[in-house]
Amino acid sequence: MFRVAVAAYLIATAVCEMNQSQNRTVQSAWDNHLNAFTSQNVDKILLDYTNDSVIVQYNWLGNIESEYKGIAGVTEFFTGLFSELSDLSALEAPVVHVDENPGHVFLIWSCTSSGFQNATDTFIFDHDSKISRQNVVIHKTQAVSSTVSLSTNSTGGIVQAAWDNHFGAFGSQNIDQILLDYTEESMINVYDQFARVWTVYDGLARVRELFTGLFAQLNNLTTLSAPVVRVEENPGQVFLIWNCPGVGYESATDTFLFTGNKISIQNVVFRYVAPQAPTEAPTAQTESPTPAPSTDEQVSVSSTVSILPRFTFMVIVVLVLSA
Repeated sequence: MFRVAVAAYLIATAVCEMNQSQNRTVQSAWDNHLNAFTSQNVDKILLDYTNDSVIVQYNWLGNIESEYKGIAGVTEFFTGLFSELSDLSALEAPVVHVDENPGHVFLIWSCTSSGFQNATDTFIFDHDSKISRQNVVIHKTQAVSSTVSLSTNSTGGIVQAAWDNHFGAFGSQNIDQILLDYTEESMINVYDQFARVWTVYDGLARVRELFTGLFAQLNNLTTLSAPVVRVEENPGQVFLIWNCPGVGYESATDTFLFTGNKISIQNVVFRYVAPQAPTEAPTAQTESPTPAPSTDEQVSVSSTVSILPRFTFMVIVVLVLSA
């Protein structure tokens, strides 16, 4: 009788856990995560992770690369983060985008009262709506205890092959070839941290528009660098850190989420300052200055807006090609 009771209990527990797993969504997981984060409850936040979870963080102030694996690593990460977030009075999150398919959250946040000037996270969820990968990029003064290399060697898988296609397509500025990496369901989120503007590009027509403008305008990459190029097959993703200050990009990060060999989601976050045009030193005049043209002769010059901030996410390809 006792054995029957134990067996019944175990079955009931398994069914309950299965139902909880089936009822768990990315949104419900995110609600738990947000509540645990704001209350700085490490035990509660650990419910969103597994021993297969990996958090990678890049800090632009000092170029510090960090990696945290499994429950122990996640515990270390949030224990340290919560100790640094000692004052939440200026905590804000202008972008919180939750997507069930593919399961991910795109987050833009800052907390200047605790020294976090800018921050962005992309959370990638597994089939149980647990956080499988978390890519974090911050701007914060931080003591360097240790640093690791987040970049990877070639994986040899389908994500790597798709990424290699980007290299070739970008290097030859072949729009038709680069469109092979996207579908009508693809979505690209672009956020300008200085302008605080979030723009969404979805579908092949918008991707074509985006790359047409990029290839027409992006013509000086002499200051391009990419400290992190991380390609993973499972889950399929590419995590990039890059900048190109010569054309105004102080810092940028991209996360590409793949479904098979296609880019389903691309999250791009950058800090852009338009470069100043060089000024020429005045020359001494030996003659009277030329009179200003009459009203009929004046040329109207329309102001133009650089399209580069919309297209930051693929600049990295040139660097890899030229390597």
